[in-house]
Amino acid sequence: MCVYSWGLVSRWGPKLRSPQVQKLINHTELNFAFVAKKPGCRSLRINTEACWACCHTWERPVPEPPYIQRHHRVCTYSRTRHLTARLPGCRPGVSPIYYYPQALQCDCTYCSSNHTVCETF
Repeated sequence: MCVYSWGLVSRWGPKLRSPQVQKLINHTELNFAFVAKKPGCRSLRINTEACWACCHTWERPVPEPPYIQRHHRVCTYSRTRHLTARLPGCRPGVSPIYYYPQALQCDCTYCSSNHTVCETF
């Protein structure tokens, strides 16, 4: 079984573009575009690098009761650089600074909700 996953931390939910990926055998840093949003500011399209890969596992998901907890490994950050962007058109008193990570290195590891959304689909 192979679990595909991607990870990018953003408080206001980035949207993944259709990736032009030839073959995902190892972990890769993929160019990722999302719209940064913050209350009181206009949105801004940002390009960064996010993790995307196929993490092999022998665990089978259990999507029905009794919902046995599984610990699938997912492709997530092992090294990041934190970047900032300046959002346009912010109201007075609203900081235009928006923080987001850039993937420098990715690995298959167990999901940590400290920096990744660990929901199953």
